[in-house]
Amino acid sequence: MPKIWSDTVEQHRSDVRQAILHTTAKLVAERGERSVTMSEIAAQVGIGRATLYKYFNDIDSILDAWHEHMIATHLADLAATAGSHDNAGERLRAVVAKHVSMIQEHHSPSGAIMTVEAHRTESVADGLDQLVEFFAQHVKAAQAEGALHTATPAIEYARFLLHALDAAASTNTKAATKRLINLALGDT
Repeated sequence: MPKIWSDTVEQHRSDVRQAILHTTAKLVAERGERSVTMSEIAAQVGIGRATLYKYFNDIDSILDAWHEHMIATHLADLAATAGSHDNAGERLRAVVAKHVSMIQEHHSPSGAIMTVEAHRTESVADGLDQLVEFFAQHVKAAQAEGALHTATPAIEYARFLLHALDAAASTNTKAATKRLINLALGDT
């Protein structure tokens, strides 16, 4: 009889699913997407291959689920950051800073960001659309408050902002990160 990892079957299933996602992300980050097998994932997680197939059909479905999880976590963290500020301008700046720090974390050598084919799936595209919409709402609020120029529609500014902030992955100092944020937000 297999050992149940948690107090409830539901929690056990959730724990196994998270272990599969984490292990797959780690293996793919170390060696690349096409060099990881389902058998290897099962062995690393400590489950049988048949059990793994009860959760996921193939590596692509695991990576899709991992990306969905990462995007959902990213949005939840940004929302929590936004909720801790009253002023729309401060809220946008805090969200931008949090987003940059998360990008830096995931692009660091110890991070598990993967630029794999899974980025092109519909579910990941939907998640990225949610991220753009999240930023657009905060841009619009900052524009309405007068904390950000209004010449550019909020959705376009949000897309620009996200692309500009991707450059933060290559910054290596807090001063460089601050300059990048100031530039992206139109501060002089």
